[in-house]
Amino acid sequence: MRSSIIMPIRFAALIAGLFVFSSGASDFSTAAPARDIVRAGLLIRVESFNLSGDDYKLFEMRAPVEARFRKGNDYFVTALRGRIIIDGKSYSSPLRITPAASDDTVRINGKNYRDSIVVSADGGARMTVVNELGIDNYVRGVLAAEMSPDWPQEALKAQAVAARGFVWRNAGRHAKDGFDVCATVHCQVYIGASGERPSTDKAVFDTAGEILLDNNGAPANTVFHASCGGHTEEPSNVWDVASSPIAYLVARKCSYCDWYKHYTWSSQIEESFIRARLNAAGYKVGNIRALEITGRNVSGRARFIRVIHSGGALAIRAGKFRLAVDSWKMKSTKITAIVRKKDSFEFRGYGWGHGVGMCQAGAKGMADAGRTYRDILGFYYPGTYIKKISE
Repeated sequence: MRSSIIMPIRFAALIAGLFVFSSGASDFSTAAPARDIVRAGLLIRVESFNLSGDDYKLFEMRAPVEARFRKGNDYFVTALRGRIIIDGKSYSSPLRITPAASDDTVRINGKNYRDSIVVSADGGARMTVVNELGIDNYVRGVLAAEMSPDWPQEALKAQAVAARGFVWRNAGRHAKDGFDVCATVHCQVYIGASGERPSTDKAVFDTAGEILLDNNGAPANTVFHASCGGHTEEPSNVWDVASSPIAYLVARKCSYCDWYKHYTWSSQIEESFIRARLNAAGYKVGNIRALEITGRNVSGRARFIRVIHSGGALAIRAGKFRLAVDSWKMKSTKITAIVRKKDSFEFRGYGWGHGVGMCQAGAKGMADAGRTYRDILGFYYPGTYIKKISE
C-alpha cells in the first residue's frame, strides 16, 4: 500500500466564484478554495466514541503536549467542559491523533482511517471527529463505497476521477460544521481505509491526481448517481440552480444501464408515512386522497407531484417530494405510475438517484462494452477534459 499522496495546490485561482451542488433543497452556494488535503467529517457533536488502532500519537494542537498509545488498546473517549478525556487523562481541544507509521491507521468506532484524526470539543460535552488526509487517500475510502470493487477497472477509474473532482470542487461545503465534506450520501459516501480494496486502490493510483475541467478551464462539478433509468437529467430540474445552464451536465439518452437490477423498481409506501414525512418537511397536508404527476422533463422524470388531501391540494416539486418522503423507498422521480392502494400508494419507475452527471450503472455498461474511462467521462460530462491537479 502507498502512504498518503499529497499534491501541491495549483488551481486556487480557478476556484473563486464556483457553485456547489446541494442535496436538493437549497440554491447552489459559492465554493471555498479547493485543497489537496480533505477534512472529512466522521462524527458530529457526539458525546462519546471508541478510539483504538495501531501504534499512534496524540498531540494537543494548542500546547506542546504529546502522548503515545500502544497498539491493541481500546479507549472510550468523552468530553467535559470542553476538554477531551481519554483513559482518565484530560487533553485540550482540538486534539490531533496520528499513526506512528505513515501506512498505519487509527480506528474510530471500529473503522480504520489514514493520515490524521482531529477531535474538537464544543466547550461542553460534545465532540466532532474529522479525518484529515491527502485527497487520493480520501478517494481510496470513497471508491469501494460508491461503486462495486468487482466492476471493470475502466468504470472504477471513471468513478475515481469523478469522486476526486467532486471533493476538489466542493471543498468547504461543510465549513460551518468544521470540515470540508461529510461521509454520507449528502456529499459522497466515505468509509476510510476499512473500505479499501486492491481493485479500487489500483483505479485511484492509475488516475492519481486527475480531475475534470470544463471548457473554461475550471474544475467540473462531477456529480453522479446509481442509475439514470435510460436518460440523465439536467441540474435545473433537480436542484434550485441560480446559475446559467451547465454545458457539461446536459440531459442525454443512456443505453448502457438497462442491465442494472434497479433499472426498474416499484415501492409501496403507507399513506400515513407519506403524510407524516411531508408535514415534517413543512408541507401541511391532511389525509392524502391522491397523488398525481404534473408535467415531465425531457428525461421523462416527473416535474411535480400534486398532493390531493383532505385540506385541499398542493403541487410539490418531484425532487423535493422524493427527498421529503424517502429517497431509498422512492428511488427516483422517473415515475411511470402512482397507484392508490387501500392505505398506501405504489410507486413504479426507472433508475435510482437524481439522474444528473455520471450514471454509475451506465459506466459499468460502457466499460463492459470496451470503452475506456476517458470515453465514459467524456460521455457523461461532455466538453470536459482531464487534468492532473499536481501539474
